[in-house]
Amino acid sequence: MKIIKTTTSVRKNPDDLTVIKLWVRAGGRCGFNGCNEYLLIDNLTLEEANFSNIAHVVGAELNGPRGKSNLPLEQRNKIENLMLLCRKHHKLIDDKKLEGRYPVELLQSYKKRHEDRIFQLTDIQEGSKTFVVRLRGKIDGEAVTVPNSHIKNAILPRYMADDTGMEIDLTALPVGDDANYWQTGKQIISEKIDDIYRPGVEKKEIEHISVFAIGPIPLLMFLGNKLSNAIETDLFHLHKDVENWTWKTDGDSVKYKMHLLSEGKDDCLVALLLSLSGPIKREDLPNTLKDYWIYEITLDQTIPNRMFMRKKEDLFSFRKNFRQFLCEVREKHKRVKEILLFPAIPAPVAIACGRDLIKKTDPALKIYDFNKNRGGFREILTIN
Repeated sequence: MKIIKTTTSVRKNPDDLTVIKLWVRAGGRCGFNGCNEYLLIDNLTLEEANFSNIAHVVGAELNGPRGKSNLPLEQRNKIENLMLLCRKHHKLIDDKKLEGRYPVELLQSYKKRHEDRIFQLTDIQEGSKTFVVRLRGKIDGEAVTVPNSHIKNAILPRYMADDTGMEIDLTALPVGDDANYWQTGKQIISEKIDDIYRPGVEKKEIEHISVFAIGPIPLLMFLGNKLSNAIETDLFHLHKDVENWTWKTDGDSVKYKMHLLSEGKDDCLVALLLSLSGPIKREDLPNTLKDYWIYEITLDQTIPNRMFMRKKEDLFSFRKNFRQFLCEVREKHKRVKEILLFPAIPAPVAIACGRDLIKKTDPALKIYDFNKNRGGFREILTIN
């Protein structure tokens, strides 16, 4: 379809090449924050026509909207100063009654965010699809949902193989955390994940998996242990400060430290504290640990807290430290068959712990869960 340059109120319109470039950058959609309307079709009648306006961030004229600026007049028709908008939002940002509501800096942020998103979406390559696995469990009595919109943003530049993927729903498990609760949860997870790897089923063609999971830590570790290393898998984290699942890219990366808290009397008795989302107090540990070698992986130069994990590199760095710990345990404690694990960790770390275990090589993990109403830490399940 030929793009017809929109008439604006400026005395000299942008040249044709600039208009075409702007349409490409905007993907033919309104760049006003949250609009995204497709501008070559009427949503009501579905008739095709050009329903766009080309708006100036800094006004094309000195007496125009946001026109009082040091930007030279000859630069104001450059693509850096133009936005592709629907007619409604062009009128909105230029309305004299709303003068000052949409300053230059705000519109520039709208333009950048929209054009960056269009570039990401159009940069997706064939073969970049991912099969999404969602695990939902109740946390503090509340079930957390994972909207498709959050998933689609988080997995970029990949895209969902379908709109459903696989959902592992643990929210209907009976109230309580007795043995039946954990056994039923394990059974549900096993049946679902086994479908992915069962020979002869359509899902056998899955080449990449993305995991979005919220639930009890022991079951997340069990989930990780069920996920095969034969298929590339990405883990995602719910960031509570912004309530989305997209890994952040700014700021410093987290550093971890591993140290020995106390020497034991028997080399085959080993326990590990994962003090990341919060500190694990020695007084909360079972009295039976008095003969154990007790190690800890915690944050370096940062107090353990629920907001520490922000970047994908933070998860990778933890996995590196966890694998190093397992290697050192095998070297120093050659007779150890299982490690007692006391976790205060976010969901993706729990999944990574289970997935990074090497079967028939690493010791089993006997996972404990903290429940203050049940007297502190209790043994829940064993993996590997």
